[in-house]
Amino acid sequence: MIFDGYKIKIGEVVIGKKVVPIFVKGGEHNPPHVHVDVDKKFGLVEIKNGNLYRGNLTPKQLDVVSGWPKKNRKKAKEVWNSINPSLRLDSLSRMISTLEYQMAHVKRLRQSGGRTQLVKAMCQLARTLNMVTKLGG
Repeated sequence: MIFDGYKIKIGEVVIGKKVVPIFVKGGEHNPPHVHVDVDKKFGLVEIKNGNLYRGNLTPKQLDVVSGWPKKNRKKAKEVWNSINPSLRLDSLSRMISTLEYQMAHVKRLRQSGGRTQLVKAMCQLARTLNMVTKLGG
């Protein structure tokens, strides 16, 4: 079940004298991220690495906010996966790893010249790429 537009507070950070909530929304898009609103600024911060995906946070605000997903990745990932099941963080990560492996395999086959194996590997790569594209929104 996808909780479209639903949001869950999963933590908070202190910026200056303000306690700022961190939350995850349902019905979202990739990459998996947390939301933060500070005064009239906002940020979407990636769960995987704490990078700012979208927003206009100041460098100081981002420094504080980006630390939260890094320290609380397990909790953020669990909440994200539960309210955005079609965009499960683990599924996409595994698919991307598979895609990278298949791309390297195709490259090796191109160099060795095995046409039949190359065509099969390229078809498999295309199927995986299609699945990653669907998971990636």
